[in-house]
Amino acid sequence: MSRLKAFILGNLAIAFGLAFLGLMIVVGSMLAGQCFVWLKHGYWEPYSLLSLLLDLQLGVPEAPHVPAIQEIRNFVLAWPATACLAGVAALCFLIGRFLTKFADRYRPRER
Repeated sequence: MSRLKAFILGNLAIAFGLAFLGLMIVVGSMLAGQCFVWLKHGYWEPYSLLSLLLDLQLGVPEAPHVPAIQEIRNFVLAWPATACLAGVAALCFLIGRFLTKFADRYRPRER
């Protein structure tokens, strides 16, 4: 049973590691595109989380019709998409490292 746990946790760690790498590639390409526009036209084209959601055709998240919550939602959606994706990538990295350490507990020791 401990080998099964180590196998599952190890594969989950690999999946989170691959998610980290994929997200970092996306963040790097987004930054490269923004730098290209900046060098070509002389201004920084902001790319917010709202723009990312609309480009992925996910739509704008609904919020209750409370003014404070609407303002918080608009504030969060104005954050740079690259920073948000880099934060998610960092979270994937940390979860992958945790799962790797946790899987090591279940691996059989060699004598």
